[in-house]
Amino acid sequence: MCIKPDEARKHFDNMLNDGTVSRLVFARVKGPLGDLMYRFKGEYKTDKEAANYETGAVHKRIATRVKTYPSFLQEVIMFFGIRLVLKFSHE
Repeated sequence: MCIKPDEARKHFDNMLNDGTVSRLVFARVKGPLGDLMYRFKGEYKTDKEAANYETGAVHKRIATRVKTYPSFLQEVIMFFGIRLVLKFSHE
């Protein structure tokens, strides 16, 4: 039960009208040694058609893996590839 239903409705409307519909979700878990860790759960997209005031926001998982930056191997290939291009262009 919401304490301030007017504010909740306004927040819900803003969330649905906002351009951000994709979210990366992490679960906070306790590790085997008692330390806190965050496990990646996936990329979720807001389902605007299924969301309503009674059930709330609905998010559907669209990916279990997300490419956030190039791998080390890709960086090495890019580095040497650029050097080879520069070497051949100066000859």
